[in-house]
Amino acid sequence: PESLGPGTPGFPEQEEDELRTLGVERFEEILQEAGSRGGEEPGRSYGEEDFEYHRQSSHHIHHPLSTHLPPDARRRKTLQGP
Repeated sequence: PESLGPGTPGFPEQEEDELRTLGVERFEEILQEAGSRGGEEPGRSYGEEDFEYHRQSSHHIHHPLSTHLPPDARRRKTLQGP
C-alpha cells in the first residue's frame, strides 16, 4: 500500500485521512504563528478582566422593549389598563 500514491483508486479513506492530517497540521502552524506574535498587535489581546468588564457593561443590561417605542405608543398602552 505504501507504493501506491495518495490518488490511487480504492483508497479514498486513506486520502481523506491524509488531507485531514495536513489540515490539522496547518491549523496548528497558524495557531503557533499567532501565539508567537504575542502582544505585538495592540487591541487584539483580551484578558479575563476585559471579558468580565464587558459582561458588566451597559450592553448587557436588560432594557424593556417598550423603551424603544415612540412616546405616544407608550402612553396609549398605559391608558388601556384593565
